[in-house]
Amino acid sequence: MSLPRFYCVAASDRYNYGDLLFPLVAKYALESCGPCEFNNVAIIESDLSEIGALPTQDYSVFLAPNKMPIKSNILIAGGQVVNSEWTQLLAFINERFVRLFERFKANKLRSKLYYKFNLAREPFPFVISNPETLANNRVFYHAVGGSVPLDKKKSALMQDALEESAYLTVRDKRTRILLKNKMGLDAPILPDSAMLYSEIRPREHLKRPVEHDYICAQFGYQKSKPNLQTILRKLREVHKFFGMPIGLLSIGNCPGHDDMKVVEWIEEHADFPVFRLKHDHIDDVTAAIAHAKLFIGTSLHGAIISMSYGNPFVAVNKNIKKLDSYTKTWAPQYLKGCVDYQDIARESRVRMKSHVVYKSLVHRQQKMVIDSFKGIYEKALS
Repeated sequence: MSLPRFYCVAASDRYNYGDLLFPLVAKYALESCGPCEFNNVAIIESDLSEIGALPTQDYSVFLAPNKMPIKSNILIAGGQVVNSEWTQLLAFINERFVRLFERFKANKLRSKLYYKFNLAREPFPFVISNPETLANNRVFYHAVGGSVPLDKKKSALMQDALEESAYLTVRDKRTRILLKNKMGLDAPILPDSAMLYSEIRPREHLKRPVEHDYICAQFGYQKSKPNLQTILRKLREVHKFFGMPIGLLSIGNCPGHDDMKVVEWIEEHADFPVFRLKHDHIDDVTAAIAHAKLFIGTSLHGAIISMSYGNPFVAVNKNIKKLDSYTKTWAPQYLKGCVDYQDIARESRVRMKSHVVYKSLVHRQQKMVIDSFKGIYEKALS
């Protein structure tokens, strides 16, 4: 019997922490089930192995007829990928493309890109819709999130593609309701695969970034720009109450995820103890969150990794729907939902006071993820 062949598709060609975790977890989980051929696919070819990520091959495997896989298993490994478009994803990779998109009419530029690179074969990079690809392969959607197109033709195309899949799960109640109400799809909910990461990289194997206790803070610049003064004021209150310095972390280091701008701004303006946490490697970011007494931030995977290690966290910004919905779906009761910027200090006190060990919840969710990958592997063998 030949080995099952997997094409794992994720936005893992850029340094955005959560997106880099998906193929790492998928490879670990699938290889734990048995031997397989694992191919990591993203939009462009990349090699971020020096920061702990898997190299990627480019998306042409699904666009060029002579490269198209057959009798294979295409795994959409997770993330906010349903309804992602080419222009959006390319902008995350290259700032030059952002400027081009802003300079020229969006629809005209999109049409030129689709024609030049044959993107019409797969209008949605992370929803496989090409009839030939669907006919010759199995497609698995593992704990995905996202939205539904407003355009009726696009929505119908996406619905047909998702209905053709061999496996479809979503990672939060909001995505489940959207797919149910807009497309009539009944997709089970499943924890994000990154919940498994504390099994892959146990806390005791991760070097502490500093010897003293600290609180980890991370804020996306685009999401937080109007609230920088409030963030500074509330972090000052958090330091004063707990007596711990604030470790500043950058999780997103690619266009559209410019956390470092907030780190630098807080360093410049803080009149209380702050320090910069290393983020050069995936292990640096993971260790910064795993060893923190509390995580405060706007990153979904900052919150998920905190949960994976059983730590308390404060998810910030109610307008980040995926973060609000995910934590309401899976977090312990006292950690559910996002808070407003002005409530950071108060919620930090409340959540730290309420914190209890929740290992059993973590283990239950990790088992759900493991069982999901086992099911995918078994289907790939059949």
